[in-house]
Parts: sequence; C-alpha cells; structure tokens
Amino acid sequence: MIFLFQAYNPTPPGMPSMFSFMLVPILFFIVAIGLNIVMIYFIYTWVNKYLHLKQEQNDLLKEIIQKIGDKMNPDK
Repeated sequence: MIFLFQAYNPTPPGMPSMFSFMLVPILFFIVAIGLNIVMIYFIYTWVNKYLHLKQEQNDLLKEIIQKIGDKMNPDK
C-alpha cells in the first residue's frame, strides 16, 4: 500500500533524471545572458567615463587658452 504514494521515477538507479539533463542548458543560457548583460553594462560605463573625461579635458583646455589670450591682450 505504501508504494502507491511514492513518486514514479522511470530512470534506473545511478542515472540522472531527465530534469537534470534539462536543467544544465537552462542554467547555461541564464549564465550566458547574465555575462552578456554585465559586459554591456561595463562597456556602457567605460564609454560614458571616457566621454566625460574628454569633455572635462576640453573644458580645461578652453580655460587655458582663454587665460593665455587674456595675458596676450591685456587691453580687454
């Protein structure tokens, strides 16, 4: 009577179930998608940081040029 309440397992002992065979590609897919998202995020942050630093450098160069111009033309 107890065997009626036990779960039916069609795989022989020592063999992994079909669920584990199905779980491996799903986990691989999730990890691959996660790695792609992380790579895109890092590229996005690096590009934004680079553009911000270039803009800051451009602003500093404009200030330097303006100060040099003010020293060259004191009559302004």
